Amino acid sequence: MTIASKRVSTLLALLALAGVLPIARAAEQPATAAARNPLAPLAHLVGGEWRGQLQMSDGTTIHARHIFEWGLGQAIIKSRTYGAVGGGSERLVYEGVFAWHPAREEIVFREFAAYAAVNEGTIESEGNAMHFAWSEFS
Repeated sequence: MTIASKRVSTLLALLALAGVLPIARAAEQPATAAARNPLAPLAHLVGGEWRGQLQMSDGTTIHARHIFEWGLGQAIIKSRTYGAVGGGSERLVYEGVFAWHPAREEIVFREFAAYAAVNEGTIESEGNAMHFAWSEFS
């Protein structure tokens, strides 16, 4: 092999590596970013529907359906909560945003209610439990 062909082979090898390494790094970044995502304690909520019901002291049953989805490249979680009283029809009751607050170093949320109220609070993760603390403003 001549010196010129060695240089071409070396150049082709370097170009091939230069083309492959960014792809390999790009494939690694989402997994690394997900592992460092401070919203990871809430990630299991995303992509499904969560249903529940609450029995009021007067016997009325309230049915709720919660939907969570990622937003802004997994920097926030958007939520929608639908509710129905008794056998009534379901309607949108809350829309909210969950995010990491870098200065306070905690997960914060704000929900806007159809009845013109705003809930805001924090979420603390402890093992498999999540502790919500909030205030409602109307």
